[in-house]
Amino acid sequence: MKTQNIKIFEPGTKPNKYKLSTKEHPLINEIATSEVMFLNRDANSETMLTNYLRSNPFLYNPDNSKVVVDTIEDFIIKAKKEEVAFGDTLRNPKYTPKQRKRFIKKAFKIWKHEYNEKKNKTFKENDKVIEVIGEASYMEYTWKTKIFLFITFVSLLFLVITDSIVWNALKQGTFGYSIYKSITVMYENMHWLKIVGNIGIYICLILIFYSTIYSFIIKDFRKNYKLAQSFLTNSEVSISRDFNKKYKKARKYYLKRVDDRKYPFFPPLDIKEVQEGKINIRIFNEICSVTIDRAYIMKKSKPYITAFNSILKFSGYACAIVIVGLSLYSIIQSFFS
Repeated sequence: MKTQNIKIFEPGTKPNKYKLSTKEHPLINEIATSEVMFLNRDANSETMLTNYLRSNPFLYNPDNSKVVVDTIEDFIIKAKKEEVAFGDTLRNPKYTPKQRKRFIKKAFKIWKHEYNEKKNKTFKENDKVIEVIGEASYMEYTWKTKIFLFITFVSLLFLVITDSIVWNALKQGTFGYSIYKSITVMYENMHWLKIVGNIGIYICLILIFYSTIYSFIIKDFRKNYKLAQSFLTNSEVSISRDFNKKYKKARKYYLKRVDDRKYPFFPPLDIKEVQEGKINIRIFNEICSVTIDRAYIMKKSKPYITAFNSILKFSGYACAIVIVGLSLYSIIQSFFS
């Protein structure tokens, strides 16, 4: 690649006049216009590069961008009804210092407006979706429900499984034997009761495991959902603060140096000074989308989960009521017979 000589101009004796510099400039490599190189450079890549450089340097993110940019001065702005690189408006001698200041103010004003417009649009759209979905709601198993479920399960085991160690111990006594005899006679007269009892035991067992696993899932979801909401709230402030800090610093840098006659050959501002930080609009949007999706799935699945839970509870408690009720009836009847 043939190297071209770069001419450096410095302020002349008359206002708005420049003369060819004869001094040595050690920063020549820094202020030289950077050129983005592609492995397969063609018309398409050139078009992609040009289109990208028409965008906003404050929205540049090297992690997801297909274009490599070194400095803010690579980005294209409009100057006198023509598109030129931002750096060219600062260093081309055909533009006066007054014009350069106007270009800087206009470029930064447009970049700020574009950035805030995209940021506000993202925040508002996500807020609207969250508002439509509403607060994440879910079914909960209270401790009272879990205790009552466990008592029901133990009662069914006790009344249905009559050949257990507990019954073998209880029936040794006269009172225990009379209760045992009345229950066994009940099952002999109504064989279907054993089936009902066994079904009730399995349903209660399923409910116990289901409630335990579901409680862990909901606890984890609730924790992550609140953390995500807190992150989104804090990130709005963080993103705005980070942008304002970089914007003011970059704008001040160029406005201060563009008219500095003592040192007119200032280096371009590195793109790292203005590019998006780790917490940026894209990350905010992705986390918000994931949070909304999870909340939506939870809200959409709640009716099915509630219905399934209600069917299991109704079936289990119905079986328990039948077994306990008929067992008490048989025991009381045996006392008066």
